[in-house]
Amino acid sequence: RSEEAANLAAQVGFRRVIDRISLSGRPLVGHNCLLDLCHLHAKFLGPLPATLAEFKVALNSAFPVIIDTKHLASRDPELVSSSGAAFGLGELFQYFGNCRNDLVACPRLNVTDNFHDAGFDAYST
Repeated sequence: RSEEAANLAAQVGFRRVIDRISLSGRPLVGHNCLLDLCHLHAKFLGPLPATLAEFKVALNSAFPVIIDTKHLASRDPELVSSSGAAFGLGELFQYFGNCRNDLVACPRLNVTDNFHDAGFDAYST
């Protein structure tokens, strides 16, 4: 039995990270993250619900606060007028990143062409 329990614990893997994030009560932040949320739900929470309303309820029960930075940007009148409705992560990072003194600590992050690198996208978001 203890061997079975050890095998089960080893197979749970990343699900523990998802559970910790869910239990933390902290916001889940992403950029244009609907598809990511669908994958997260399907892989770690259960099969995708049949309707959008059911999906929202299920997702919000696991993650009560979800922030999509692209959605927020598209709702800001100042950003809409100044960006020409370009709400990609790179455009928003440049718009807000004129004072990025914290990037000096990591030379790799000084290069602004690192978008679509998971770590840089997470930092940028």
